[in-house]
Amino acid sequence: MGNTQWNIDKRFLTSKIARRIFFMFVLCAIIPLLIISVVSFFSVGRQLKQQAEDRLRQLCKSNGFQIYERLIAIEDQLNTVAWDFTHGGRERFEKDPFNPITKEGSGLRRILLLLPDGRTTPISDHLADLPYPEIDKGTQPGAGQTVIRILSGAERFPSIYMLKSIDTDLPAQGILAGEINPIYLWGIGSEGAFAPEIEMSVLSAGNQTLISSIPNFQLHDHFSKAHHRNPFSGGFETSHGGEAYTNIYWSLFLNHRFASPEWTIVLSQSRASIIAPVSHFKLSFFLMVLLTFWIILLLSLRAIRNRTTPIEALRIGAQKIAQGEFGCHVEISSGDEFDHLAQTFNEMSDKLKQGQAMLLRAAKMSTFGQMSAGIVHEIGQPLNAISGYAELLKMGISPEEQRHFLSIVCQQTERLKTIISKFRPFTRNAQEVFTQIDIDVILDKVQNLLDHNFKVKWIETERVKEGSLPLITGDDDGLQQIFLNLMTNAIDALEQNPRGERKIRIKTYAYDGVVHVEIADNGCGIPAGIQQSVYDPFFTTKGEDKGTGLGLAITSSIVHKHNGEIKLVSEVNKGTCFTVTLPAARTNWVHTGNGQNQQAAV
Repeated sequence: MGNTQWNIDKRFLTSKIARRIFFMFVLCAIIPLLIISVVSFFSVGRQLKQQAEDRLRQLCKSNGFQIYERLIAIEDQLNTVAWDFTHGGRERFEKDPFNPITKEGSGLRRILLLLPDGRTTPISDHLADLPYPEIDKGTQPGAGQTVIRILSGAERFPSIYMLKSIDTDLPAQGILAGEINPIYLWGIGSEGAFAPEIEMSVLSAGNQTLISSIPNFQLHDHFSKAHHRNPFSGGFETSHGGEAYTNIYWSLFLNHRFASPEWTIVLSQSRASIIAPVSHFKLSFFLMVLLTFWIILLLSLRAIRNRTTPIEALRIGAQKIAQGEFGCHVEISSGDEFDHLAQTFNEMSDKLKQGQAMLLRAAKMSTFGQMSAGIVHEIGQPLNAISGYAELLKMGISPEEQRHFLSIVCQQTERLKTIISKFRPFTRNAQEVFTQIDIDVILDKVQNLLDHNFKVKWIETERVKEGSLPLITGDDDGLQQIFLNLMTNAIDALEQNPRGERKIRIKTYAYDGVVHVEIADNGCGIPAGIQQSVYDPFFTTKGEDKGTGLGLAITSSIVHKHNGEIKLVSEVNKGTCFTVTLPAARTNWVHTGNGQNQQAAV
């Protein structure tokens, strides 16, 4: 039982300290990791939103400049028509193959001539069948001016007209009114158009929608509030069709060149499309966080187990010592302070084992001292006989009598040897040797040792054997010490009983692979208040000449070393019963054929 190694239970969270370390790990590692992951995720979303707003702002400006350049190009087309009309007349204009109205991708859908008398007439057949708009005379451009007017009609969006005098010196020639082609003006389908997820709206100074790529896109209220705060450029949030939109606007001032209030270009992008990269990355991001979490968790659990395994080994070692298994060692190779602690623990265990051996020796000698009267009596009888016959041999007697007396002396000498051999195993300081043992043989030896004490103290012993017993694995001397202590205590407990009423019953039986030994007396009993203390070292209710208080402490230690249990049932003035249970060795029951069962050790 010297060096003992145990298979430590390395299951996670088996100890309080492991749980505490794990909870500290959760607080210090996992929670910050989750917080950082969530913050990072939303931070990326905010950065994408900011990038989208910056991109929309740049696109707003770029698109505004493009619209302005197209308006200038349309003005140039209108100037060309006015020049041709002035120098060649209407007939030449209609015959000109390079008429800008007939060109593909022209900025003008049609050109109308507004005469001073209020009549409106097309100057070409192109779209001549469309109804003529009613253009207020107050919109007539001044000298060198180009006027832009917005006229609502039956179509979804209003028509935009550019007005210019044919000849400022000859007002009678009228005014050219060119209806601007919206496909050209807004750059619909042109190269470098917006990405599909970006929507465009253009508002007039009166918040009239000139163009919008989203049907029924209501942004006037939100735009008015944002425009009031920042009339030049800014942003606002709206929702449409259950989807949130980020909107950026930029004011296009036309009054530097045209007689027209400013327009406002609004570019919109849905929040879903803005964070689409995050949405696509969400699964992989989540898997990366989860993988990182599990890697950290597994590494941490491994570190926790490595740290708590030495503690668990020391705990089990302390439990073994508490059960009386002194001398047990713990094997720890952690390369840190736990190594030194294990060495100190092993040294302590060895010293406790040495101390236990000394206490066991002292207890044996104490018990031997209590039996000394019986020993002296047993040895005295054969010695007296030997001495008497030796005196007779000194006298002159016949050879035949000498042979008879010498025969008696030899018989008494053998008897003396038998008595001494009976006590010799009890007094020797033998090493522990665990073998398979028949418990009945142990009880027989102890009864023989105490046989004289039973007789001289008028104690009746009863041996009850309920069936055959399996072998047990144990140390012969240790088991003898257990039952010797229990029977000696029973003898002392019977001193107050009158002669004829002193009984000790020794009962043995086996049940479910466990051997039970009951040693009961009808003596004075043990008060309930001190029954829990009877196994404490140096606790005794006897006088100083009766015991040291070590008997039951050593008995309990030896029983636990044999993986057994000891139980006490006692009642004052009625008696005490100690029950020792010991596990059976691995044996096979053998039926002998004569009605009895025997065991064969495996």
